[in-house]
Amino acid sequence: MDMIAEVPSTMYAPTPIDGSRTLFCTYVMRSLRAALAVASEQSTPLSDALSARYSAILGFALKMPEAWPEVRALLRNIATPVLLSGTCEGWAEVFETAVQMATQPG
Repeated sequence: MDMIAEVPSTMYAPTPIDGSRTLFCTYVMRSLRAALAVASEQSTPLSDALSARYSAILGFALKMPEAWPEVRALLRNIATPVLLSGTCEGWAEVFETAVQMATQPG
């Protein structure tokens, strides 16, 4: 008797991605809101650690249309510090993506 034939087919059913995506998006939104809470408009350069943190968060958040209000607010708050830190090259793609999102209808 074949052992594989006795295993219920439900064991091989794909897991729903929606639940994982929802959880991941929740984490991204929490991280984005936490970053926004500590990122105030300032005129001092952005530290390397904060730059890396904000870049990682925004990398995911920019793929979530529902995060746009928070993304926009965070980018507005960190734009000057990014410019002052001299790391604009690393941020070009983030700002270009944000401009594309801002100009999309809806």
